[in-house]
Amino acid sequence: MSFMHIFKRREYSVDKLHKDQLDANPLIEFKKWLRKAAKGNIKDSNAMVLSTTVCNEDISSRVVLLKEVNDLGIVFFTNYNSKKAKEIEKNSQVAVTFYWAELEKQVRIQGRAEKLNDTDNDNYFRSRDYGSQIASIVSPQSTEIESRHILVQRFKEMMYKNEPVSRPKDWGGYVIIPHLFEFWQGRKHRLNDRLEYFIEDGHWKIRRLAP
Repeated sequence: MSFMHIFKRREYSVDKLHKDQLDANPLIEFKKWLRKAAKGNIKDSNAMVLSTTVCNEDISSRVVLLKEVNDLGIVFFTNYNSKKAKEIEKNSQVAVTFYWAELEKQVRIQGRAEKLNDTDNDNYFRSRDYGSQIASIVSPQSTEIESRHILVQRFKEMMYKNEPVSRPKDWGGYVIIPHLFEFWQGRKHRLNDRLEYFIEDGHWKIRRLAP
């Protein structure tokens, strides 16, 4: 077997990861990593790959945007009629991955996705810019459409009216309540640091994994 030499190899050497320097709460540690990514001016530093699946079916992955980290977990928003939402309805166990190449850091999270309540959904919807509100209304996410032209035309018509709009009942957020975190730091010779948070007897524990 021959391989095309199109991928340039590089060593990881930006940082190190020490177990005794991690916060006991993985959500607090995760916030630290997010702040570092944001301060590093990394484009779309809140982008995460969300993976969903239904038992005995293929896994689906897509990039969505993290909108909040709270005491329960991490929050994102979508259309409740979308493919991802329908899969979550059948199997609430999901996985997300963050990767910041410039920092040579990765975070993996596994947990259970739960819908936000109407109050939280309404509050976030009102905080969005008007164009994003309209897009949420006109787009029947994940369903077949006749053409992009029709979709854009409907968007323009609603924008032109410039009337206040309400959150569609089929649009809202999820909070992913985590039961596992893995913090990954690239290291020289691919001897990468991997530290995993897991729950044991109701408390978070940390263990180091081989790269």
